[in-house]
Amino acid sequence: MTELHFAWPGMLLLLPLPWIARRYLRPTGNTQAGQLRLPIEAEFVPHEVKQTDPTDKLDLVWLSITWILLIIAMCRPQFLGEPLPMTQSGRDLMLAVDTSQSMLEQDFEVNGQIVDRLQAVQAIASKFIEERKQDRLGLILFGDIPYLQSPLTFDHTSLTILLNEAFAGMAGTRTAIGDTIGMAVKTLQHQPAESRVLILLTDGENTAGELTPENAVKLAQEIDLKIYTIGIGLDPNEKMNPRLKQLFGQSPFNSFFSMANSTGAIDEETLKMIADETGGQYYRAKETDQLRDIYNKIDELEKREEEDASFIRPSKDVFFWPLLGTVLMLLIYLSERHTQINWRFWRA
Repeated sequence: MTELHFAWPGMLLLLPLPWIARRYLRPTGNTQAGQLRLPIEAEFVPHEVKQTDPTDKLDLVWLSITWILLIIAMCRPQFLGEPLPMTQSGRDLMLAVDTSQSMLEQDFEVNGQIVDRLQAVQAIASKFIEERKQDRLGLILFGDIPYLQSPLTFDHTSLTILLNEAFAGMAGTRTAIGDTIGMAVKTLQHQPAESRVLILLTDGENTAGELTPENAVKLAQEIDLKIYTIGIGLDPNEKMNPRLKQLFGQSPFNSFFSMANSTGAIDEETLKMIADETGGQYYRAKETDQLRDIYNKIDELEKREEEDASFIRPSKDVFFWPLLGTVLMLLIYLSERHTQINWRFWRA
């Protein structure tokens, strides 16, 4: 049921302020000096002097209504809707995306267009970010060294922009998996233990950084950081531009282009170890649909929405109506007092 509510009811304390000012604040100086004192009932005193001007009373009523409308607007009236239970997942997810030079390999297809691996990740991960409205998400981009591109935030729009602005080689040409896990540990260590999750995506092996994956896993275990690892891309003997593969099929050219495009294998053994030791899972994505399915699986595994005991009531502000009334009342009053307009209803 909709009901009227005042967000700032304390403003009602200002309601008697004009009366207090009128009652206790007197004009300075001797206003009686120089005045001619006459008996009020003297016959030569004009009749209209004896009478109180009715417009003074009307002014007082008019200004009182104006003041009341202003106070009502300052109290910020709202219409409250039905109470709705608050739900939250309580998850803090950190996304780590490989931006090494090998992510330029064009072996994925998105909307009928051949794209490189990073573009495929950007398309799929952006959708994943958009759907996790109840979670705080962060972003690490890594190559030779990891960069914390965004701390944990509910601002998923900005996070998506940062992800889509990434380009291969921006953090170096190699891959520092161990250092990336270490940065995630540092970022998430002060968060609740049950909400620490890292999704790490790479297409290579640990070839840079000071921290080995094994030592990084030990740090992750100390804070109960769960890590999902994703290996993206084809194996060296499978690598071939999809358009060329469709054109040449199983011809001898297939082997030639496979060798020409080979950029190294994914260290699946290490990625599996990282996931197993931290309670996560390892996935392999060789095409866009597989990558999309992987993010959907992770979304289901990490979706722990619980209904909170608290409630929230949707509100709609309506303070502008009494505020508009205040402005109109003042405009009418000032126009009558300071212009030649004759308001018949005012003088009646």
